[in-house]
Amino acid sequence: MGAELAAHPPYVTTAFSFMTPLTVSAANRNIWNVFVNGKWYRQRYRNARVCNLDEPATFEFIQKAQKYGISADGFDEVPFACPLHTDLDFVYTLNLDKKVVTVSTWEALPGGALTISVLQLDLKDVREPKDLDLENFRRNGAQPLSKYTEKTAHLQMAVGADTDLRIEIEPPTSMNELQFGIFVDFVFQWKFFFDDRLAWAPPSPLFDTLAIAILRLAAWDFEVSPKVGRESLALISSPMAYPSWNAPSDQIYWFHGFLIVQCADLITPSSRLAGVKLAQDQVQNQCAKGRRVHAILISLESVAFAEIDEKSTRCSSAVPLVTNTSTTTCSPGFRILTHVLTSPCWKEDLALSEQSFLSTLPPELLSMVLDTLEPLDNVSLAQASSVLARWYYSSIPQMDKMSILRFYTSFPCCGISSDVKDDCIWCTSCFTWQHVSCIGGELPEFSSSGSTISIPSCNRCGSEEDEKGLVPGALGVTDRRRRGMGCRVRAHNRTYYMKLDTRTFAQHDYAIYFNGQLSGLVYKLESAGWE
Repeated sequence: MGAELAAHPPYVTTAFSFMTPLTVSAANRNIWNVFVNGKWYRQRYRNARVCNLDEPATFEFIQKAQKYGISADGFDEVPFACPLHTDLDFVYTLNLDKKVVTVSTWEALPGGALTISVLQLDLKDVREPKDLDLENFRRNGAQPLSKYTEKTAHLQMAVGADTDLRIEIEPPTSMNELQFGIFVDFVFQWKFFFDDRLAWAPPSPLFDTLAIAILRLAAWDFEVSPKVGRESLALISSPMAYPSWNAPSDQIYWFHGFLIVQCADLITPSSRLAGVKLAQDQVQNQCAKGRRVHAILISLESVAFAEIDEKSTRCSSAVPLVTNTSTTTCSPGFRILTHVLTSPCWKEDLALSEQSFLSTLPPELLSMVLDTLEPLDNVSLAQASSVLARWYYSSIPQMDKMSILRFYTSFPCCGISSDVKDDCIWCTSCFTWQHVSCIGGELPEFSSSGSTISIPSCNRCGSEEDEKGLVPGALGVTDRRRRGMGCRVRAHNRTYYMKLDTRTFAQHDYAIYFNGQLSGLVYKLESAGWE
């Protein structure tokens, strides 16, 4: 990066430095973001103590920045703005492209809970230092987060509740149980970015980055390595860490044979209809040739599914994806997304098109061949063959000889897995499973379609109201003590808890990468005694 950040025309090179007049030994922990000419710049964290907005030095900086641009001293170019997190009192954002200044801070609600408050002023209304006073922001500033502060209580959770598309799921595998825990850890690791609704409101690079990560976790489309470079560890352990993996920039793209449509909202029928229309326009040629297309409509709050062919289109209702409780509990949306991407429950049958010799290979030989391939090659092969897909998704690839001991996310009734379909039922609202014996030995009102038995809701659904919405700030204030011990596994002939390592990184056993870029997920195995 050059010595100067690009200024608005007319371009004027200036030695005016942000940090020199503004750095003070203040009690508040503040930081600045600057957006200019389509790029984000973030104040270096070691210089994060800056004076308050209403100080004359701040006013002087904003005025000179509009006229001359700003110096690169003290700033780094970053892919996304720094979000508000619990190590900061205020985040100030100067957007020279939109000519607004924004202040984000924590605000206490009645009862003591914290939420995020975002206030915004047009730069044309900033004429003197007192205009930057926080009270003036409250009196005269806009509140861009106001439309997100109410819980989306009317979000319909059940697939098929108001439409005719129903997806039958199979009993979860060991891989699925581990994926559910990894999703919770991922949301926890990047919770401040998920909390920043204005930053990821689509279309935006942050939305693209978070959405593709969720899809890849749901498809087990990543690499696992015991090695993490020192620079990578330093990055994710810093309060200023940010997601750095690549993501598709298009709103519509193909992923594992599904058409992905990124949507700003899926809660209302009209918003889902708009997403379906985008999918229809994209695949009309394929459908005209007799192909049936399966589409995944995704916003970070929810996910929906559509089936499109030449004669008809069917769509599901929205299922909550990232919610207020996603740092501690796997959401219904991620559960169904995982089933769709890792099982044949909603995939076109590949058996007719693949070469028949694959089905005759001994499992031992097939395993030996696939073990020699790179992880991403195995993922690609699993998409091309039903035989390879069954092998890939019935194991825990890249985590040799690991087994899952408890399935509390999949089977919250007792944590014991079962692949006997007659012995268990699943809920079409939250997509968890229960043993018939755990609910008294009698089946409640149910529907039997296909090979499994389902119920429209279970005793867990009504008690999880927080799973229906995503309120700004709800994830960032998660108490670490509520997150549990991690997934209980057996590896190396011992019993462990597989725990997300968020602090020390002194010893780690697994790290998850997206095409060579660290996902932020680093795990260690902690001894859980013996069984």
